[in-house]
Amino acid sequence: MELQIIRHKSTSDYFRDFFPPDTAAAYSYQLQRMFESGAAKEGDYFLVKDDGKPYLQAEIYRNNTRRIWEKTPVISPKAVPESKKTAEAVGLIYDFLKSDEFYFNPSDRLEILIYEGTAFSEAMKIISKQYGYEHVGEYIEYSLRISDGIYAEIPDGIYFTPFTAFAPEDRFRIVFEQNELKKYYENTDPVLIYQDFLDDGYFSEELWEIIYSDNELSGFIMPAFTSGLKDKIRLLNYNIIDESTQNNSIAVVNRVIKICANMKVSKAELVLNIQHQVMIRELLNKGAVKVGSFHRYIKK
Repeated sequence: MELQIIRHKSTSDYFRDFFPPDTAAAYSYQLQRMFESGAAKEGDYFLVKDDGKPYLQAEIYRNNTRRIWEKTPVISPKAVPESKKTAEAVGLIYDFLKSDEFYFNPSDRLEILIYEGTAFSEAMKIISKQYGYEHVGEYIEYSLRISDGIYAEIPDGIYFTPFTAFAPEDRFRIVFEQNELKKYYENTDPVLIYQDFLDDGYFSEELWEIIYSDNELSGFIMPAFTSGLKDKIRLLNYNIIDESTQNNSIAVVNRVIKICANMKVSKAELVLNIQHQVMIRELLNKGAVKVGSFHRYIKK
């Protein structure tokens, strides 16, 4: 097994044997332009070869605060996959990613999302721990069809205030201080974390709201459109400061439903921490369907 770091002049290698020739050439040209503009950086695209032939490709994308390995690696359609080879190939990438000489900026910190049910799931969990990545948590993705008759009452004593009612500095502070990943973002500008969430959706900030319970700040929700078609709303991030009462968790689910109904959207997507069982039960009682799950790892 041999690891190749894809650079500007070798983009064609990255797509060869993974796509038909015409498609591979078009993608190669696009990636070249991305390298030239700075939209792509060396050290974020990897190709592993087996006896000189493409076996596996992987890519990492960047936002304002970190790198994120979110996409599951892809094995070449022309390769014959084997579990030992796959683990070795992924291990070569992890070995490269530990280079302090190559990744030396705070924005180079790496977050890894490992989706369940793939050929890479178990191997990547094991290797992540071996290389010192901390297991942050398990998350479940749910899809919920919004119908006219769906019950979505907000419990008494809880109300929501738009983010836009607060000064920008207060918005940045709330999202930073109440972020469940805060300890991994030391020395990170709160403005950049806030911008990451803005960049993840369309019409974002207009839909975000602060939660109050008995006149005390108790969390926030950050739903957004994730497609230009605006045919669904996704809960990108949320926080519940006080989880001792079930009402806050119930309110989050029901408020997202109300926002979808107000925006005339018939589908909601919510990504929930598996520890938030009250929210999960509330969703399942309303007919939500589990569509996937993943584990999050980060190296502090």
